[in-house]
Amino acid sequence: MNPLTNQRVILPPYPIQRGTESARLAFSEASMEYKVVHAFGCQSLDQSMRETHIAVLTVGIDYAWRYIDIQHLSLTSKAVLIMSSPMVTGAFMHWIGTTSVLTLNVETETIREYSLPRLHKESGIFLPMGSNLSIIYEFDAFLRDVWEMNPSTGKWIKLLRFDLRPLSHKSLDLFPPQYFVNPVGWLAVREVLLFNMSGSRTCCVAYNLKTKEIRSFQFDTETESYDFQPHLNSLVLFDGGLQMELQPKRLRVS
Repeated sequence: MNPLTNQRVILPPYPIQRGTESARLAFSEASMEYKVVHAFGCQSLDQSMRETHIAVLTVGIDYAWRYIDIQHLSLTSKAVLIMSSPMVTGAFMHWIGTTSVLTLNVETETIREYSLPRLHKESGIFLPMGSNLSIIYEFDAFLRDVWEMNPSTGKWIKLLRFDLRPLSHKSLDLFPPQYFVNPVGWLAVREVLLFNMSGSRTCCVAYNLKTKEIRSFQFDTETESYDFQPHLNSLVLFDGGLQMELQPKRLRVS
């Protein structure tokens, strides 16, 4: 559905209506197509093993789901497809495991497995950063490292290290000491991170990692929690006249 025009496209039913599943919408700039990717797992008829599948559908073109070949993946990797929620970066979709990431190229409809960078700790926050995948890694109490993965090659590089103390001092001015900040998305690739304040239902802080500029803002309405997802408006004409406007990538708060 386009929330601006309230126009919508009805997708056909999923091939299997039982078991564990997850679905995401990805956009291919090269072909100007939206594709819905549906990963699902279900028990076999004799209940001896779990079958895992990935189905894809090109919105406005396909009228049936198509399966993607995942036979080359191990049983452990297939389990990651079901146990983790996929993350979208442009024309790529990622499932994060403990030691590797499964990356689906929605243009070629092929999936590859890449190793995660070797870090001193296993903890890290994964965030979409443009068309690439990023990790915000806790180097120590105040320093954070930013790693970036090229989804076409699986190569990880360490981009930068930033100091969280200016942001922590700012949060102390705004909130009680028990509040702390969590990175939730990139407002500008490799430059501006959006943080929300734990314990606060309405406040977010934008932190420029280069200039150290900090800006805080409040949401208009108070709710239990906000869900932050990367959002891309694009110019696509579907059968039936559904259109979406082409604009730069931005973060949508819902």
